[in-house]
Amino acid sequence: MFLTYFSTFSSIASLNVIISKFITSLFKVENAFAKQVISWVVPVLISVVGFVFGYGMFAEFGTISDPMGWVYTILCGLGMALVSNGIYDITFVKNALETIKEIVSTSKVNK
Repeated sequence: MFLTYFSTFSSIASLNVIISKFITSLFKVENAFAKQVISWVVPVLISVVGFVFGYGMFAEFGTISDPMGWVYTILCGLGMALVSNGIYDITFVKNALETIKEIVSTSKVNK
């Protein structure tokens, strides 16, 4: 069941909320800035875990030795941070990431 959280953008955003709340409760974090840092770092870490182990949507990003896979992973983590912190909605972030992925894959840098 845990692996299903890595299948979609919305499930990762939900997982971020759960893990961030758990961390802030466990360590009794009261500082608002610290809570924000946690809620921005956790989705990037979730994305890295998904990429390293090839879970869900991260399986299509390639292998650990592929530099572009790391770029997509970090961008997805930042996108999930934007969604879970209420700055953008999932549709906007998903479309932006797909556009970036398309631009990078068709550029001369990747050839």
